[in-house]
Amino acid sequence: MLEAARLKPGETVYDLGCGDGRIVIMAVRKFRAKAVGIELSMPIVKESTARVKGLGLEDQIRIIHANLLKVDLRPADVVTIYLLTTSNELLRPNSNAI
Repeated sequence: MLEAARLKPGETVYDLGCGDGRIVIMAVRKFRAKAVGIELSMPIVKESTARVKGLGLEDQIRIIHANLLKVDLRPADVVTIYLLTTSNELLRPNSNAI
């Protein structure tokens, strides 16, 4: 997904519904990007935050407890969200969805 988005070093990626943080962690490790994970579930926020800290990546990754529909995405260079195929098809006509 990040390769398809052509994420570059120094860019900022927002992962909506970041879950365990694997996308934001990959963005930092593989692409040398900055990353923000957005997650609604507080237990998952705590889990992914602990994972990020355990990897020593807290200077490059922020995990935010928020409703993804209310987040200002303007600072993001790339926005990722994992959806079912049917949801992706609904987005594609109106966006640059990959």
